[in-house]
Amino acid sequence: MSIDLHKEVAFREFLCNEFSDQLNSLGYQRTFYNMDLPASDDRKYIFKVVFTGPRKIEISSPDWRDYTEIFKVVIRNRELTHINVNDYETVSDAISDFKRRLTPFLK
Repeated sequence: MSIDLHKEVAFREFLCNEFSDQLNSLGYQRTFYNMDLPASDDRKYIFKVVFTGPRKIEISSPDWRDYTEIFKVVIRNRELTHINVNDYETVSDAISDFKRRLTPFLK
């Protein structure tokens, strides 16, 4: 299967916008986002977003160069699942499956 960078970018935008808004309404706050770091910080280059609230939710890619299409989900320091956006026909399919997997853990 070929790598589709558009899916990765769209999924990241979903996480930082729509999903972030959904979590805010449930009492979560975004407490870390790698793009908020200065360019001198090596952590800036690996995608990671952290939300804290009733539970701590971390979503990250394993590497800055390879496997950027994979998003690992950790809740309360336990890996819950991962999403490889290239396993889906469309980014909308990936987002739908992501929401289905996480919804039971957000309350």
